[in-house]
Amino acid sequence: MTGSTGALLTAICGLAGIVIAALIDPAAAAVASAAMLVGLTALFIFALRQRSLYAGPYRVIDETIIWQLSDPGGNQVFVEKRQRVRFNHLAIAHIELASGDGDLFASFDCNFGETIQRFPRDGEEGLLILLKPERTRDEEVELRSRREISDGFEGSSQWITYLFSTSSKRSEFVVEFPSNCMVENVRITGPTGHGSRPAKADELRDERGRKVLRLQPRAYRQNQVLKVTWTW
Repeated sequence: MTGSTGALLTAICGLAGIVIAALIDPAAAAVASAAMLVGLTALFIFALRQRSLYAGPYRVIDETIIWQLSDPGGNQVFVEKRQRVRFNHLAIAHIELASGDGDLFASFDCNFGETIQRFPRDGEEGLLILLKPERTRDEEVELRSRREISDGFEGSSQWITYLFSTSSKRSEFVVEFPSNCMVENVRITGPTGHGSRPAKADELRDERGRKVLRLQPRAYRQNQVLKVTWTW
């Protein structure tokens, strides 16, 4: 593990040297561009491999996931995550995956790294993030991110499907519907797969002029799926 990480870091440093050379010598620009693409692809594959081998780069101790819907036209939605995690291994990169309609990464901000590339992947969008600083095994840290989705919730019947890509000891799931918007037929499916149910009275409440769905915090297993549907 340590050897492969060191080799990858060496390759990235080599790419940096090529880019610097390209800035000095324009003739090297084409070589630098191709080499950078190869390096980014290698980093992406490396992060995917670690995700598969270790069930993700980290385990979630506690998290809150908030979907903020600004308007019923679906023009702008924000997904905010606040997570307390413990890393499974030495990690230099992280992949944020999303699926659905619209521009899934219209913007993305986080406190744990630098976005370096977007990748399509089997019907999903992947965002490759270089961790700054790199994280060590068993390190416990708070991760915060905010993703914008544009033009993804058009039409009167809508849904959110959320895949828990890593296991979680405690996750709270929140959907904040637009202010002064009539929201009806809110139903929840999963994560156990026993069909959908209507939102309970203590889950769907009025807060500051808007409907807010707050699902009770609970543990989730890796790859469990939660789905919320509604009409407006």
